[in-house]
Amino acid sequence: MAARPATPDVAEQVFVRPLTADGKKVAVVLFNRAAAARYMSVTWAELVAAGAVTQAAVRDLWHHADLPGPFARGFSAVVPSHDAAMVVVTSADRAAPLSPPSPPKAPDADV
Repeated sequence: MAARPATPDVAEQVFVRPLTADGKKVAVVLFNRAAAARYMSVTWAELVAAGAVTQAAVRDLWHHADLPGPFARGFSAVVPSHDAAMVVVTSADRAAPLSPPSPPKAPDADV
């Protein structure tokens, strides 16, 4: 599954891709295409169709570190000009996925 844009802004682009079939772990990339550093955010409501997630854990992939949390509403970072921040977000709510679950794969058909 390809990443999908989570926001319509051109200068500040946010892309999301589910990493697990149940939708509880997603990759989030914040792209800053502007000429200056920007404070960028993504809320769990932007990632979740139902907005049901109340807490999530966040791992910074560039720094190979879990960020202190849990994060209740979303994630924010200062992203330098023409740079990106990439994190993995894992829902801490047992029943709430961050993205819609992936549809089951169709069995391979013999041709």
